[in-house]
Amino acid sequence: MEFHISGSVSGESGFLSVIGRCGAQPIVPGLEFSAMLKEKHREYPQGLEEARQIEECKNIHMKVDTIEVYGKRVDFLPPNTTGVLRCVDFDGKLVPGGWILTDQCQSV
Repeated sequence: MEFHISGSVSGESGFLSVIGRCGAQPIVPGLEFSAMLKEKHREYPQGLEEARQIEECKNIHMKVDTIEVYGKRVDFLPPNTTGVLRCVDFDGKLVPGGWILTDQCQSV
């Protein structure tokens, strides 16, 4: 399970809105992310054939409350779809673009 982050904003509502794209598995409300990782840069297009290399991984806790696609609330975010995750139970910090939310830290 992964969510590729483009950016994030925190509003007065207390939710953290994380904008990005879903990975190969759908995301549903109630899902909890426990790690955030950053991949090492690969050259395009020939570098994409190389195996994924993790540059850094951080343990976090973030729970998805609601999901929006094109400004409308949805029951789930389908694989490879862009959307907004409204999250609760986070440490109050914005999450930077270029990182990936996931369920566990992978070895660096």
